[in-house]
Amino acid sequence: MDDLAQDELDEITRRINDTPLKVLGWLTPSEAWDEQMERLAAKGTPVPGHPVQSTPTHNPRQCCTSN
Repeated sequence: MDDLAQDELDEITRRINDTPLKVLGWLTPSEAWDEQMERLAAKGTPVPGHPVQSTPTHNPRQCCTSN
């Protein structure tokens, strides 16, 4: 593979990712990836390439103060 240019490698990658596969229910790897990322995002699971948003948790200063 050392003799292949980057644009040739990119084309090979594109062809692989755009070829429907029986094992993926005839989706392309790109389509299967997109669907999986959507499912993970809908569950609130961190998605690769997207920042994790933290939700505020216990605040000790508010917990034990008396009014």
